[in-house]
Amino acid sequence: MDDIAGSRRLAHKASSTTLSGKGSMVKVKIKLGNDMIALRLPSELTLRELRARIALKLGTEESAKAMSGTSQIVYHAPSGESTLLSDDQDWETALLVTNYKPILTFVQ
Repeated sequence: MDDIAGSRRLAHKASSTTLSGKGSMVKVKIKLGNDMIALRLPSELTLRELRARIALKLGTEESAKAMSGTSQIVYHAPSGESTLLSDDQDWETALLVTNYKPILTFVQ
């Protein structure tokens, strides 16, 4: 009887796990000129929060541009296509398309 109850708990736990990656961490690689930095971030960040985290990691001039929105963030799909991140939906799509391993370019 205990084995059956344990199996049901495991099955329920597996089925309740979301595929969206909520609560998980993602490794984001960011290209800035010839440099590349990597950040481990919560997958549920908004685009605004992503910009803030990038700004903290960059130098003063780049961080001011990141926060003001004058710089753009582009993600690179596995197909080779580059797409501008303009809102939270674009950011969520970038995570899904890249299997939660996005490579971003910070365009100034």
